[in-house]
Amino acid sequence: METWVLALWGFLGGSIIEALDFYRYAKRGRIPKAYNTWAFRCAMVLRLAAGGILAIAFGTTQQVTGMVGLLAGGAATPLIMEKIVKDVPTDTQQARQ
Repeated sequence: METWVLALWGFLGGSIIEALDFYRYAKRGRIPKAYNTWAFRCAMVLRLAAGGILAIAFGTTQQVTGMVGLLAGGAATPLIMEKIVKDVPTDTQQARQ
């Protein structure tokens, strides 16, 4: 599969998650004001781009070969990034030990 196709599947996976979050808020009738800020929109674009990058990494190393796997990888990207960031020690955490 070509690189841009890998990225597209990851991007679509992340888009599904973002759309579901928005739908949950819209269904309640309370869309957060954060959705209208440029910082939130930039963060959303970065999360979607990260989903595409992760899908490229999975696809080019052949860890995931199917489209459904790439879609799931893109959808799981925010959770994966959160776990990675929590495991990286900061200077303050190292000083406490």
